[in-house]
Order: sequence, then structure tokens, then C-alpha cells
Amino acid sequence: KPKRELDQFIATTKTSAAKALLAKIKGLADDANIAFVGDDDFVSLAMERLELGKATFTVFDIDAELLEQIRSKSIKGIQTIQHDCRVALPNLYRDQFNLVITDPPYTSNGVKLFLNRALELLGKADVNDNKYIILYYGNSFKTSEKTLKIQEIISDMKLLIEDKIDKFARY
Repeated sequence: KPKRELDQFIATTKTSAAKALLAKIKGLADDANIAFVGDDDFVSLAMERLELGKATFTVFDIDAELLEQIRSKSIKGIQTIQHDCRVALPNLYRDQFNLVITDPPYTSNGVKLFLNRALELLGKADVNDNKYIILYYGNSFKTSEKTLKIQEIISDMKLLIEDKIDKFARY
């Protein structure tokens, strides 16, 4: 059950599976060190069931109950770290991942906050490093000004939108 105080919205099972498959189809997940900044859709559990070579999975989330559910349902040992994204990550986790998947709160501040944590996890990268963020962000055609604000945040952070898929997720 989603915890509204943590801004959780639970995706359908079909959406969570599609999120997991997207990283594989794009060629980003095989043998990758994958971090999830928040995972109330259990994408980590869906991904670990795919054939991704020696991929590793680490979930950072504030919700201790959610992390316990992930640990109890994991078949390969997903690492879980209870962490409040409003606080910078410890150095131990910085620059340790080459793919970060996040579905932040759908506000400008939420997106900025989760992208900052994703960048900490990826560390310094140049064009040839093959480090990626998959950002799931939902919006409505009725709120295009919110989409423009999110694009502005991404641009200000010197990130490039490589691909955008409309009408992807269902909740």
C-alpha cells in the first residue's frame, strides 16, 4: 500500500516489468552496477529476474518496510540501504554505479533532489564512460509547463535527455 507521506504511487505490475525491460533493451543493464534511488515500484525485483550477466542491484530508499519487502523477495541478494535523499550520500557509495534508475516525487524539488543523488552515485563521468540515469517522470498533457520546468532542471544539471517515452507508465 503506498505511503502518501512519502509521496509513493505504486505502478502496475505491467509497468514495473516494462521499466525493468527498458534498461535491458537499451543495453544499459548487462553486467552493470545498478542503483535505484527509491523503488516503490519494485523494479529492482523485476530486473534481478532478467538475464543481465553479473549485474548488481542496490536500492536506496527512506522506507524501511519497503526495503524489507525487497530483501525478503530478492532471489540474488539485492543490497538495500535506508537513506533519506534529502541528505547527501556517504562517500562509500559515490562513484560506484554506472546506471541509476529513479522515479522521484513529481515535483521540481523532488526531481532535482533525486537527480542530485543519482549524480553522486554515478560520480564524475565523461562522454565515454557509459553512465546513465533512467528518470521516470509522469506528467499530463494538461500540465506542459511542469514538463518544461523538469527539462530546464535537467539542462541546468548539464544532463542530456537521450530518449523520451510518452504514456509509458500506469499507476
